[in-house]
Amino acid sequence: MLNKQAFNEYISKKLKSEKTINENLMYLDTFQKFLDEKGVSDLSDFTADYIAEFHKRHGRSGRWVWVDKFHKFMQHYAESIEKGYHDADNPEETRVADEIRRHYYKAPDELFEKYTLVARSFITRAKNLILPLPNEIKIDNKYLTELTNEQFVEAFRDLRLLIIDMYDNIYAAPFDWGYPDFEVSDEYRNRVNDVLVAMVKCGKYNRGVISVDAKKFFASTAVKRHKKVELMINGFKRFGFVIDGYDKKAEEFQVSHNENPQLIMVLNTYILSLDDKNNRWAHLQNAKNGYSYRFVEDTVAQEYETAFHAIMDYEPKELLKIQKWLHAEAAKCGYKIDPKEVQEKGMILYKKGSKRFLLAGYGYEKTREKIVSKVIFRNVFKTHKAQAERLMQIFPETFVPANLCGSKPCAPGGKVCTMGVEYELDGVKYKKCVYHSFWFKGVTLDNIGFLLKLFKLEYGIKEIEI
Repeated sequence: MLNKQAFNEYISKKLKSEKTINENLMYLDTFQKFLDEKGVSDLSDFTADYIAEFHKRHGRSGRWVWVDKFHKFMQHYAESIEKGYHDADNPEETRVADEIRRHYYKAPDELFEKYTLVARSFITRAKNLILPLPNEIKIDNKYLTELTNEQFVEAFRDLRLLIIDMYDNIYAAPFDWGYPDFEVSDEYRNRVNDVLVAMVKCGKYNRGVISVDAKKFFASTAVKRHKKVELMINGFKRFGFVIDGYDKKAEEFQVSHNENPQLIMVLNTYILSLDDKNNRWAHLQNAKNGYSYRFVEDTVAQEYETAFHAIMDYEPKELLKIQKWLHAEAAKCGYKIDPKEVQEKGMILYKKGSKRFLLAGYGYEKTREKIVSKVIFRNVFKTHKAQAERLMQIFPETFVPANLCGSKPCAPGGKVCTMGVEYELDGVKYKKCVYHSFWFKGVTLDNIGFLLKLFKLEYGIKEIEI
């Protein structure tokens, strides 16, 4: 349906990079496949709603580069129609371009309302990541080079409150701070943290002042992804930051704070402390963007790994109890948190080499109403059938007799798919895809022990002698 030949002719003339040309053609193929799945067989059936639905499916957190390039592809495709590369006698071709433009360029008032609401939604979530600080915090001594423990905690508290105040100001008028008024993913709205982090990463701190290498700052990915960064700078200035010499042609500019110089010291320390932890930050974004005290806290004062605390500070007490129990059970078998991979499927991961322990958490569940676990079972249905049938009684919705394997070939070219499993429980035969199956919902401290027991039997896990 989409005219790949005409688009290829246009995009090959418009763009110089072969890589970018091929990416645009890939996005066309991906979008065409999506339209095929939706049953759109004719251009007359195409509407802007399909663009929105596609974006909703693929615009997940962590894919901002992919999403942004897809939006650019859509603009290019509309241009290829408008510039006459398609069938000029087919009015439906023009209609596709109109629908694309309708999705991205609505009436000014409608756009203003839409992107104001989007920005406010992000700001609310970002603000809520900054959790209240405990009354007593012991800061790691290596970070107390200028301040006492009490002074550091107080300055850290002030920094977090200042950022909350900025978020409140942004909420009232997001476009005054340069927040996007066009289609992008959330990473383009993380402007406050991106700019502050870039100042520290591209600068050197000395006695309340960060001297920022301007060339490195403007060249950094965190800054380059944002437009109108000067509006962020103006916003910071309204909240007491002194930013001298800021200019895109400058060699260097300085960042300080008039009312509270200690804020700069703590900001610098906090951001640099993140490098000390050797963590994979894709799994700790909430804590990182929420200015969690866990990263500057004395590890002696922490009962568990820093990553464990940083994640669980955002979770309900019922899950914390389960994770504390699971942490202890994992340790008995020689499994622990790997800083390079602290989560899997949105849940804390315990590892021993390449081996992985039982998962428990809210995972990718959108409702977050039930604690879940994801396990792949194959052998226990034969080796421990009675226990497997007991597991089915505890988690009945996991074992639904629907055929979830074989409807479509998983492995092309006639190869055998290794993700299928067939088993029989209580006289019912099951044929499942283990990748999509065995999500156990409603995990509690009372029933996870039995699930772990079968997990150990499946994978031959034994406790080690300590």
